[in-house]
Amino acid sequence: MDSFRFDFRGNHETPGVWKQGGMDDDLEDIRRVNRGLSTISDEEREDIKHSAKTDVLTIHGLSDKAVPSYDAIIYARALNERVPGTHNLHLMEDADHNFTGRQDEVVDIILEWWDKHAQRTLKTGIWMSGIRESS
Repeated sequence: MDSFRFDFRGNHETPGVWKQGGMDDDLEDIRRVNRGLSTISDEEREDIKHSAKTDVLTIHGLSDKAVPSYDAIIYARALNERVPGTHNLHLMEDADHNFTGRQDEVVDIILEWWDKHAQRTLKTGIWMSGIRESS
C-alpha cells in the first residue's frame, strides 16, 4: 500500500496564504501534486491516489480548527462518485488537525480499513460511524 500526504497551501509547514473556503486553490494544489507524481513510471502511475480504480480512506478530526469538517464532506462527495474505487470518510470525535494524542487510534482505523480492503468488502460511505459513549 502506498500513501502520499501533503498539506494544502498555507497549512502546517506549507508556504502560501491560507484562506477559508479556498476550494479553487485546493483543487489547484491537488492538480500540482498529481503533475508532480506524474513523473513516476507508467507502472507506478497506475497506483496514483484518487484514480477511479483506487480505494481511498479519509480521516478527519471533528475538533480540527484548521479545516472545517464540512470540507471533508465536500471532498467525500467528489470522491464518492469514482467507480470502481471506493471512498470512506471516518470522522474522529475530539480529534484535532494533527490527531494529537490519537495516533494509535488512527493506526487502528487504517489497519481495520486495510483489512476490509484486503477482503474486498469495502463500500463507499461513512467509515465506522458509531458514536463513543461518554465516560
